[in-house]
Formats: sequence, C-alpha cells, structure tokens
Amino acid sequence: MRFQFADHLSKVGLAEDAIVQYRDVIKIKPEFTEAHNNLGLEYVTLNKWQDAAMHFRSAIRIRPKWAEAHLNLGALLLKRDDLDGVEAQFLHALRIQPDFAGAQNNLGIALQNIGRIEEAIAHYQDALRIRPDYAEVHNWLGTALLAIGRFNDAVRHSPQNVVAVNNFAWLLATCPLADVRDGKRALKLAERLAEWQGPDRFPVLDTLAAAHAEQGQFDQAVEWQEKTVQLAPAQQQDELRERLEMYRQGKPFRETPNKHAEKQ
Repeated sequence: MRFQFADHLSKVGLAEDAIVQYRDVIKIKPEFTEAHNNLGLEYVTLNKWQDAAMHFRSAIRIRPKWAEAHLNLGALLLKRDDLDGVEAQFLHALRIQPDFAGAQNNLGIALQNIGRIEEAIAHYQDALRIRPDYAEVHNWLGTALLAIGRFNDAVRHSPQNVVAVNNFAWLLATCPLADVRDGKRALKLAERLAEWQGPDRFPVLDTLAAAHAEQGQFDQAVEWQEKTVQLAPAQQQDELRERLEMYRQGKPFRETPNKHAEKQ
C-alpha cells in the first residue's frame, strides 16, 4: 500500500512527499527495483542528479535486464551532458528490448549531440519503424536531416507539437532550396503558434519574422524581429540582430546546412 501511495503522490506532483514514501518502501524492501527506479525519477524532477543516478544504478544492479532502468539512467546522463556512458546505457536497453522506441530515440539524440548525425538518423528511423506516430522522433529526425542539408527529406517530418511545428515553419520560411520554401504556409503556422504560445516566446516570434520576410513583408518582419531581440537571452541576441538588419535591408534570411538547431 505504501508503494501505491507513493505513486499517487508522484502523479499529483508532490515529489518531496513521494520521495519520503519511496524511501520508506526501500527501507522495508531494499531490493524493490520499481521503488528505486521511481525514486530516481522523483529526484530528477528536483534536479538532484546524484541521488537519481544512485537509485537508477541500484535498480540496474538488482535487475540488470530491466530496459527501463537503463533508459532512465541514460536519459539522466544525457540531460546532464555527461556523455560518458550514455551510449552504453541505451545500447543495454536495446539489447534487452530491441523494440524500445524511446531508447532508439534517446540514443539518436545522444549521437546527434556529439556530431554523429548519420548514426543518429538511423536510430530515429528505427524508432519510427516501431512507432510511426512518435512525434518527438519526427522532430529530432527533421533537425538531423536539416543539419546535413537534406531539406526535402526534413519536410516530411512535421508532427503536431510546438517545437516541431516551429522548426517546420522555420524550414518553410528559410530553406535555401526554392522548391522547399513556402512562405505562405510558414506564415500561417507561425501565426498559429504565436496565438497558442502568447507574445513572449522569442523562438516563435523569430520564425514569424522570417516568414514575413519570405513573403516580402519586411515592415512586419522588422517589427517581430525587434520583439524577438528584446525577449531573447543575451547570448543569442547578436545572431538575432543580424537577421533584424537583413530585414531592414529588405533581405529574407536563408538557413545554412550544419547550423540548424532546435528553436525552442
């Protein structure tokens, strides 16, 4: 009953209370793998990385062939940009459960982060063979394809989540290939995103400005890009100001292969 109570506390967002209950469960049953795993997940929500890793490792020690625990430890290492051991954890998960789409996706992300783009694409494609409707994978695959200049292939991956739609709209507005660009559609998507996300999401406004520029509407592009610069973190403002100057000069922005990144 205590484990179920801990799960309930977790589901309603009471992480600290759930941690107390999971720890009590482990005191009674030190080899309870699900309690170790779930406790690790709660520590992740509180950014207590070392505690989380310790309990994921405990779950793996007790139950070495549990793919989910390997996935969670790998995801934690990936989140911390601690790439030593990340690939090994996801490969462990896939050896145990070859049809684990989440492990394929996370392994792809890890490989993409260290520049092994072609390998990352292969894992994203494997994930989509398992789960064709996996929206996050479509988005990551799209960004990987953009990174190597496969713009036409990237167009096919436009799932309906905010990050992916924004990336897709950006592609339609800024792709260097004329047969891929579609400023009208890009503008429609960007305007819809701005309505959904509100006026303070600078990546969406950056896309909205680029879409207006692609349509030749440079006054609107300048207006939105000025707001983008105001809202963006300081370390990104120089790049955004460069685009602002282009729009002031009546020039649309064109993306460059190998420089594309997620815009949210």
